[in-house]
Amino acid sequence: MAALEENRSSLFDVDVELAKIAATCLTSQNYEQLAGNIVRHGVARSSFGVYLMRESVATIGLGELRAALGFAPPPPWQHFNDTKPSEDELSATPTIEAYYELREPRSLERSLDSFYLLENNMMSGIAFLDARFPTIRTMFKRSFEAIRQPGLPDRILVDHFIDKFVKVRRKVNSAIRKMHDRGEECLDVQVD
Repeated sequence: MAALEENRSSLFDVDVELAKIAATCLTSQNYEQLAGNIVRHGVARSSFGVYLMRESVATIGLGELRAALGFAPPPPWQHFNDTKPSEDELSATPTIEAYYELREPRSLERSLDSFYLLENNMMSGIAFLDARFPTIRTMFKRSFEAIRQPGLPDRILVDHFIDKFVKVRRKVNSAIRKMHDRGEECLDVQVD
């Protein structure tokens, strides 16, 4: 069983998977699915789709990050708070999870104050990415497994996980941006 697991992990090449995402042509129907079939492809290809994909990637990554740390899934959206916690606030947290909550990467577009997205839009975005690009979730999961340590997490480990989340998110978003930039050449594509 261990040999099979090792063989599977050696077959997974992040750079190859990112290149596949970047080279993908999404159809009009794909964009409508991404948007939960609530708007036509023209709107879904616009900034709405760009924000939805980017924030869906972040939500997938944060879910995997929280799972790797043994914390609850991301809570419902709140109003945006871009205040950075002070060192005193961070050192006064009573638990590692409270520390994480203060440090978790935030986004205006993943908040009740978003200009483009509603929280329920994320469900269709995540479902689309999980179905079309399951390797996105795998990239986050494997990157966290690679740095996981036995025992309860500490603040240094939490910070390390957050740094890894940011790096993986940037790589995935870069590939998605390249895919989205291919929009003009993909307009005539009719099949998946």
